[in-house]
Parts: sequence; C-alpha cells; structure tokens
Amino acid sequence: MNIFDILRSLTPKHFVDYGVVIANNDIVNACKLYGQDNADIIKSLLLNLEKQNKLSIVYMNKSGFEDLIVGVKLR
Repeated sequence: MNIFDILRSLTPKHFVDYGVVIANNDIVNACKLYGQDNADIIKSLLLNLEKQNKLSIVYMNKSGFEDLIVGVKLR
C-alpha cells in the first residue's frame, strides 16, 4: 500500500473552515480497501509524508479538538 498514491486518487472536498482538503474519513476508508484499518498507523504515515514536505496535515481548529485531523493538502 502506497499511501501517497492513495491520497492522489482521492477527490478533495471544500470545508468552510479549512479550505479544500482530502478528508480524513476518505483517507481511512480508502486505506481500509488496501488492508490498513489502523488509524494510528495511517496517522503515522501521514506525519512521515508531512516531514518529507509532500503534504500538510490540517487539524481541527475547535477548542478541545486541536489534535483531530480534518484532512490533508497535497503539495
């Protein structure tokens, strides 16, 4: 499973507060199709791609929910 290829195949959605992002629930559902349904592993893969400057992770901006991932923006 190459998560970057999966991300490129997904359609971004517009969120009023966050702009156009690939939704986290779409990412998790797509990864499940390839046998990866562990959200912690998926988050780790996304963090690695962010460190490589391939994407930006968008976090929720509501108080108390800042650790929740809304989605990603590809670079």
